[in-house]
Amino acid sequence: MNEIDLPHAVFHPVSPNELSLDQKQSETEVGQPSLDDPVAYGVGAWARPQGRLAYYVGKFRIDALRWVQNAIHRTEVGFVKFAVDELFDGDKQPVPMVSLYLTDNDETSSDAAEQPVAMFSRRGIRFCVPIVEGGAAVGVQRTSEMWSPNGMFVTKQQDDGNFVSYELGAPYDQSRFRAIYSSFFGYTPNTPWTDTNPKTESDCGRRPWRAEDIESGV
Repeated sequence: MNEIDLPHAVFHPVSPNELSLDQKQSETEVGQPSLDDPVAYGVGAWARPQGRLAYYVGKFRIDALRWVQNAIHRTEVGFVKFAVDELFDGDKQPVPMVSLYLTDNDETSSDAAEQPVAMFSRRGIRFCVPIVEGGAAVGVQRTSEMWSPNGMFVTKQQDDGNFVSYELGAPYDQSRFRAIYSSFFGYTPNTPWTDTNPKTESDCGRRPWRAEDIESGV
């Protein structure tokens, strides 16, 4: 591939299978750009075609390649969508968005198979699939935790429907904790500290809750 020469940038191969768009170096100052302006690659589309509030600006495809009948066959398994869309909250207002769409396999592809995974806009982030965590040691599992910025509090949506906030003994350390709020029982400031890691039990990590616990301050 020949390089594409721009006034202050060059688009060129940097390895056998990599391309890069780089700033040019100044002719008078070594190690400085010829123009102090970032390089960029963009896509563009005419705004509101035929009056539509929702429209594509562009996309980057993700293809799985196979050799079929003496030719390269492409299976689109996902894409990053750049759009102005009203999918975020349905208020009929045009909202610039970036969305990630994926299929659930690498063999078949269709518009119906490629579904949104996440949508990003200034109005918020919408996740369209479960949030998971894990690794080789614990496997993949769904998580429903929200952490405070200082790591001293974590709120869990538990399997029994209880929504519980815990105070931790040290930032991000769940070896010592206490429940301070439960959606079943409200504010629980007198819950004792415990060294049992909170999981998804209805007892917030200790014995089952009873009404007299709240009344007696246990």
